[in-house]
Amino acid sequence: MDARPFLAWLDHDPAERERSQRILALFQEKESRDELGLGSVRDAIADLLFPGTSTIHTRIRYFLFVPWIYRRLEEERVRSAELPRKLRQAETELVGHLLAQGEKEGVFGRVARGTLKRLPSSIYWSGLESWGIRRGFESQDELGRTLERLHAAAQRHHGRRADEAHLDEPPVTVWDRELPDPPEGFPETARFALAREEADYLRHRIVHSNPDSLLAWLVGDEAAPSVEAPWLHPRFAAFTPAHRELLEHARIFAEVMQGAAFLYNALLAERKGAAALEAEHREAYDAWRERITELGVREWNLVRFFALATAGGRPVPPLTREFTGAWAMLACEGRDALGSHRASELVRKREVSLKGSRSRFVSSTALSQWSGSSGLGLITYRWPTAQRFVAEIHEGRYADGGV
Repeated sequence: MDARPFLAWLDHDPAERERSQRILALFQEKESRDELGLGSVRDAIADLLFPGTSTIHTRIRYFLFVPWIYRRLEEERVRSAELPRKLRQAETELVGHLLAQGEKEGVFGRVARGTLKRLPSSIYWSGLESWGIRRGFESQDELGRTLERLHAAAQRHHGRRADEAHLDEPPVTVWDRELPDPPEGFPETARFALAREEADYLRHRIVHSNPDSLLAWLVGDEAAPSVEAPWLHPRFAAFTPAHRELLEHARIFAEVMQGAAFLYNALLAERKGAAALEAEHREAYDAWRERITELGVREWNLVRFFALATAGGRPVPPLTREFTGAWAMLACEGRDALGSHRASELVRKREVSLKGSRSRFVSSTALSQWSGSSGLGLITYRWPTAQRFVAEIHEGRYADGGV
């Protein structure tokens, strides 16, 4: 009998099914390995800084590929019952076209091909709405029925006498009317490089849909070299005061809470009896403790931090706030407090409270499935994705000598 945990849901509501699929996909995201329940804070800040992005996004031109494919199916009058199959076929064929054009990095389905479980359209669906490229709140399942209604409305509209046509606006469309047309030969000629018109369009959509975001500021600024975190950006001093304040809080949260992840892994290695692995994690944790005074935790205003983090409407659970505050208090006390039994118990109890009988501190089965390290990466709030998108827009704006 397979004792591995699983997640299931009742398949009644298309919107809820799609939401559940997105949650399942989060477990594949590198930054979402949320062993200590900090994901609500991470995602709240990421949504403020880089709205519409996800850590499983690869290349920004999928924001155009997806509506181009849908628009073609709309023009072909594909019925709602046939839309999922036609969409899968089109997106699977896109994989082959991209590979044939020499693209490799960022191609969804490069290995899986026809067995690809999540299509780019589902992965970029929420971002398409956030950037204003997709209008309305339909789930993908509902969109086919919406298109059929639009087709019927269009037929009625075009069937009116010419002297009556001016009385009504044209039928509403699902996609932004300013969406650029696909290049000649699409999808057979599909590549990831943006044309200048496409880069300008995506920049326009980001700026107008989320004008107060750091993503909007970055696509409007000059190109910059790659860095590991947004607070290391060479133009940090030119960011708006609001962005600088949020990023400073975000940096402290990421660096301070990373220590809890180091300790968590050390405690698991100890429980597993893996002496060499425990020594490795203890070394990382001790190195972090030595530089605790450099992280700015003593001056950290947690009340202000949570006010900023939740300004976009994403809530942070009370127990997450409590755990963050308790860990920050230990950090303020210094390296000795962080090496105490109190620190170990705080981390242990936090994981048990989140996972219950599936806790690695409780279940030997769960511990046996531990890879030896988990959740150690520094939280950077989807920065790798955002940085890649910004670079691709800048490259596109200079395509063919553009400025």
